[in-house]
Amino acid sequence: MGHRQSSLDARITAANKLELTESDKKALGQIGDGFRSYVDGFEHTYARIESGQIKTTQEANGEFAAFKTAVHGMEEAGASLNEIAVARVDKAAASLSATHMRASIWQSCSRWHAC
Repeated sequence: MGHRQSSLDARITAANKLELTESDKKALGQIGDGFRSYVDGFEHTYARIESGQIKTTQEANGEFAAFKTAVHGMEEAGASLNEIAVARVDKAAASLSATHMRASIWQSCSRWHAC
């Protein structure tokens, strides 16, 4: 699990170096915090299983429930960040399309000297 945590932390660190809005930064922080909570909780629960302190799946599930909220928060923050990114791409695509249309009109006008 440590390798994945390091990989995700590295990606979040790299993403934080980009030009981000405050909501982007907040979402990235929630993703990182949620993942670290999940990893810590999983490792703690796994250690308790290995030591014999947790003996049944019901006991393990009870332990997992304690950090499930962090996982849901991480998922929600990721979905929100994705929605924001898609909206930005859609807006940029619309702007590019409009620019292309204007350029085409000007090109046609100048060919026919009609503008």
